[in-house]
Amino acid sequence: MNKNVKVSLSSYQKTDSGAEEIKVSALGTYSLINGRHFVKYNEKTDDGKENKVLLKFEENLLEMTKSGEAASTLVFEEGIKTEGSYRTPFGAFIITTDTKKVDVKIGKKNIFINLEYELAIDGEFVADCKIYIELMIQGPGEVKPKQSCINRSLTITERKVEQ
Repeated sequence: MNKNVKVSLSSYQKTDSGAEEIKVSALGTYSLINGRHFVKYNEKTDDGKENKVLLKFEENLLEMTKSGEAASTLVFEEGIKTEGSYRTPFGAFIITTDTKKVDVKIGKKNIFINLEYELAIDGEFVADCKIYIELMIQGPGEVKPKQSCINRSLTITERKVEQ
């Protein structure tokens, strides 16, 4: 049975040149099938296009699939290094995630997911990453318009330039 859900996702990436935070808020659907959780939602990109997102997860495993102009499938399993693909109009890349932590906490109306991992693209380290996801199951009878938004803030660390 599908239930309406509010998805709140905060993603933090720390690189050698600074840190970036991305926040996504969207409405979607949630279902539980044979002990596995599924969440589907759409997110808008910075240029106004939409990506479809599918989250599949259980206790220590999360799979995130995005489809749209850029498409990717990432698997996060605690203590495991996995490879996935990232396809863009400019070409395809191999993304490696070295997952340090997958923590799923399930309540009556909320599900919290906490991920920590290292990200590499084509074998080169890119960032230390953290993702926090809160899924809020919506009660019956509520009006839920289909919308999503992304708030992006970028903080760049200072670099000392020697002369």
